[in-house]
Amino acid sequence: MSPKIIPNLELLERNRLEELVALYRAVFAEPPSSQWWSKESVIAMFERYFQTGSVLGAFSGDSLVGFAVVQPLAVASIIGQQTWIEPEQKWRLLDWQLLDEFGLLPDCGYLADLGVAASHRQQGIASELVRLGWKHYPDKPMLLRVSACKSEAIALYLKLGFARLPGLEQRPEYRQQDGSLKTERKFLMLKDTTSLSGY
Repeated sequence: MSPKIIPNLELLERNRLEELVALYRAVFAEPPSSQWWSKESVIAMFERYFQTGSVLGAFSGDSLVGFAVVQPLAVASIIGQQTWIEPEQKWRLLDWQLLDEFGLLPDCGYLADLGVAASHRQQGIASELVRLGWKHYPDKPMLLRVSACKSEAIALYLKLGFARLPGLEQRPEYRQQDGSLKTERKFLMLKDTTSLSGY
């Protein structure tokens, strides 16, 4: 049975939120990220997502097997974070002046999160979730942030028409499964309106 994709209203039920949190924690606990997230912090994060954006779910039967979160760029957590600017050889806050250089405005889309259960990968679920997320921001560029170590995710985004913003990188710190803290290099990738054909 092929998974069905449904909008966030189904996920607003408390039992779905619990399932969503469990899937998120499992996906991001996998290597190479090996991140540890408390249940409470992920619940709080998704409660914010429900208020500020759209949460999409993919289901196989009655089981949640994938999710995506899209928001207006105006509320993205990456705004105001320290960003390495390679051409300038310096760190500065990611602000609207910098984003404007890439044609990005507050009403553009931001793919805040994406995850698919290991048992349901290579079935086109992630691609379909991204496509549906894009529909919430028709004719607008969409930005995302991806870990440099996640080569499969980067390959997927490239296939879907995203391109890395040259010379920009963020390095947030995450708690690991072993309790340590690790800095993770993150690239910013953009899908602009010129790459909409066939999408």
